[in-house]
Amino acid sequence: DAQKAKAEVTRWWREAAPTRKGQWWRELAASETDPISLEPLNRLRVEPFEIDEDGHKMLFDARVLAAYLVSSNVFANPLTRRPLRRETCASLDAHLEKHGRA
Repeated sequence: DAQKAKAEVTRWWREAAPTRKGQWWRELAASETDPISLEPLNRLRVEPFEIDEDGHKMLFDARVLAAYLVSSNVFANPLTRRPLRRETCASLDAHLEKHGRA
């Protein structure tokens, strides 16, 4: 019945609240998309990976970015074509490991 379904969804939403806390990317506009997959970043299960070039911050789905880099065998920012620094690649690896995506 509709009342039970509504109560179940409400209960689930309240229980999930602590896991949603701190998920800043959920507040991004739907138009903010991963530049490779074009999927909305606010739908990611984990925070997006950030590349900062000269103060310009670009957000990526870390899994998609890693797959792109490995499959193309070109370790460059897909948006600017600038070579990625070793530190950026290490940060991407750490991000993937932290979120169980390595």
